[in-house]
Amino acid sequence: MDGGRALLGAYVAPRGEFGDRARREAVLAHERKIGRPLALVNEFFAFDKPWALDRLRWHLESGRALMISWNGAPAEAILSGELDPVIAERARWARDLDAPLILRFFWEPDAAKGERWGYHDDPGLYGRVWRHVRDIFTAEGADRVLWAWTPTTFHFSDGLAPRFYPGDDVVDLIGADGYLWVPCRGDQYRSASDEYGDFLDWARGRGKPLIVAEWGAGENPGGDTKSRFIGSMVEMVENEPEIVAVVAFDSPDPEGRGCDFEIDSSPGSLAAYRDFASSSVMGGTPERLAELVGSGD
Repeated sequence: MDGGRALLGAYVAPRGEFGDRARREAVLAHERKIGRPLALVNEFFAFDKPWALDRLRWHLESGRALMISWNGAPAEAILSGELDPVIAERARWARDLDAPLILRFFWEPDAAKGERWGYHDDPGLYGRVWRHVRDIFTAEGADRVLWAWTPTTFHFSDGLAPRFYPGDDVVDLIGADGYLWVPCRGDQYRSASDEYGDFLDWARGRGKPLIVAEWGAGENPGGDTKSRFIGSMVEMVENEPEIVAVVAFDSPDPEGRGCDFEIDSSPGSLAAYRDFASSSVMGGTPERLAELVGSGD
């Protein structure tokens, strides 16, 4: 695998309005800030809400690969078949996009989502739901979808996250979501390798490509922890050849927690992110997803 193997990706929250135009402009503004196009864009959709198919096609036509983060739903509603028509419709949408895409179904089951929908104390239930949904996608011919399993980094340290793993036969990409929570949850600095270390120890060598599915750092006024964390991400990706995509979470503080995850929250943070985006290891192209689909990895 060459040095430019990893796709540069991001979820870019719109600033101000949340309509389709604002979402497109936010992605274009992100690309202007970093001086290069994104290779991968992450879009979030609730389980029962339509996907923005015109915008997804616009991303593809603009040369960006897709990662769709599709939310979960209560297990009973899925396993009973009640939601099969919704699942089948989404499968046909994925099929008809006619491009490889990463589907991040029900991400972070070890965290609040798992608690909200009754999975948190029953990881096996999550696995049954995952297989039910994937079976429907297979039946509908959505065979260019790469299924990405992405819990939080936090619960690899206590052993909870691996309990939610659905199985090698139904997972194509293994990932995790990890953040530097300075200053909103304390002042302890951790590098990217520190934050992702337990996840990488577990995932490394499993024969699956790896992704950093969400990452970011809070802006620390008067400190350099954010720029240091961004710089450490380059080093981590360089040292982990199984990582095929790194997807930033470029957003103002989403829940009022005191952490600004915008890439340009300060001049120093933007400079560090621009260096990260231009690093040779982040030279992966969307064609890499087609290779993964074709290889059956």
